[in-house]
Amino acid sequence: IAKSHSGSFKQGQTGAVYTVTVSNSAGAAPSSGTVTVSETVPRGMTLVGMNGGATWNCTVLPTCTTSSVVNGASSYPPITVTVNVAGTATSPQVNSVSVSGGGSATANTTDSTVIIVNPVLGIAKTHTGKFMQGQKEATYAVTVSNGAGAGPTRGTVTVTETVPSGMTLVSLSGGATWNCTVLPNCTTSSVLSGGKSYAAITVTVNVASNAPSQLTNQVSVSGGGSGPASIGDLTLVGGPSLRFVPVTPCRIADTRNPDGPFG
Repeated sequence: IAKSHSGSFKQGQTGAVYTVTVSNSAGAAPSSGTVTVSETVPRGMTLVGMNGGATWNCTVLPTCTTSSVVNGASSYPPITVTVNVAGTATSPQVNSVSVSGGGSATANTTDSTVIIVNPVLGIAKTHTGKFMQGQKEATYAVTVSNGAGAGPTRGTVTVTETVPSGMTLVSLSGGATWNCTVLPNCTTSSVLSGGKSYAAITVTVNVASNAPSQLTNQVSVSGGGSGPASIGDLTLVGGPSLRFVPVTPCRIADTRNPDGPFG
């Protein structure tokens, strides 16, 4: 018995496929009676189905059976084994299969499969101090990181900024790493390895003159092969500052008593 697959599988992949082929050695006698193929998937996989065409009966998983005769130096039609890969599957996953019956001794084999580990993106948002009503160009810092031991990102990563009522988004800037030309998003296709962070994004906002005393600014990250993540940053907002304007004192004339205390 032989088992093969093409390429690597990915965490969370559905419908991944193995091919199983049962053959009879050159010079061996023809098979007799029922031949049974038994599939054993590892803990990081779930068996979805087995299909061997007209030759094999695969209705009772995890087995396929046939009473067809296979001569020496010949093979049965292949069996397609379909599995789903767990989102937390480790690498490698070793898939086993065996064949028994038909007048032959039992044979078995394994197929070691590399599992591409997914990235696990997180996002953080910070600011300094208190914002003020009517403040122009107040700033937040947004940082996207990949979890320690996680796989590298794949494809486009998108950060989306959501400002609350009481603020207006002015700009997003992420340097050479991020493309922030279409607000409220920044995107990048740069690969981020596990345990690393992208360059920070600066979020610039204007605060309304009637903004409430607390505002929560939201931001999210998606794509790159990772599940989405989001976070809010609670911001305290102060009222307008009062400015003391000195007043020039005036002298009051007392016409009834020119020499009195008022002069």
